[in-house]
Amino acid sequence: MTLKFKEIKKHLNDFEYIDCPLCWEWYKNTRTLFKNDNWLPDHKRICKRCWLIYQSPRLTDKDINKFYNEFYLNDYMWRGCEWNSKHFSHGLKRKSEINIFYNEIKNAKNPIEIGCSSWGVLKVLSDINDKFYWIDIDGGAIEFAKKQWLNAEKEDIFKLKDNIYDFVIMSHVVEHLLNIDSFLKKVNEILTDKGLLLIFVPDSYKAYEPGNLPHTLYFTEETLISMITKYWFVIKKNIQKNNRPKKFKKDIIILFQKEKDSKQQKSRYNWWEFSLLKIKLLIVRIIIKTLEATKTKNIIKKILYKT
Repeated sequence: MTLKFKEIKKHLNDFEYIDCPLCWEWYKNTRTLFKNDNWLPDHKRICKRCWLIYQSPRLTDKDINKFYNEFYLNDYMWRGCEWNSKHFSHGLKRKSEINIFYNEIKNAKNPIEIGCSSWGVLKVLSDINDKFYWIDIDGGAIEFAKKQWLNAEKEDIFKLKDNIYDFVIMSHVVEHLLNIDSFLKKVNEILTDKGLLLIFVPDSYKAYEPGNLPHTLYFTEETLISMITKYWFVIKKNIQKNNRPKKFKKDIIILFQKEKDSKQQKSRYNWWEFSLLKIKLLIVRIIIKTLEATKTKNIIKKILYKT
């Protein structure tokens, strides 16, 4: 039996205010982009120093784990369907996206995908390079992946040995992280010298990310580059918008390389794109309030669940 979100919300009441995860600027030196408390508290803020968009307040580590493990997939996102199958089918469609890096993936000697879930991205990768290893902390997703004859394990990244992997892929993972600082340091440590890191994230200037997605970070190309290069990486290949597969124009797709002597690239503020985002979020907020007032819940769902 699934729960209505108002019932789920009663189980999630532990929140925290945080400083900017990128430059550690004081929390109060931020500007509110969007605020809505009718589902998960959705407080998008932008740091006035480095321009990273992030959630504050946000769920604490305890409650976000509860949300993922108890409610997110069974009660909230994929009501009425087998969510592992849904994830798997959705991931298979990323073949055109993955094939951009066909040569790098094919030539990897010890590759790994972190945060694989049960997505068909695993299947796409295994068709290119059968040496891939996949990990996730979701045991249910891993069991489903194993039924597809994929080499996946329930494992914590912090238990992996250092200097082992020469290729790491993270597809729509970093925007969910609470402790991104320690996580990215560990990613660097498990990579061999000159190892590659492939990242896919939603482009927050191109797609509205509703509060039903428990994202804690909202990247632009500038802030993603600034975040990753902070941990001793350089850009190896940046897929520009016009060269991205048609279905993934709203993704940021960048391949990084581990470099010991690299320097962080500071993010710059784009007033024009920020202004458009601010207007878009304002319109969305007005629409949500209007729909709430008229109690047209089915229309709200269609907007929130649209990806």
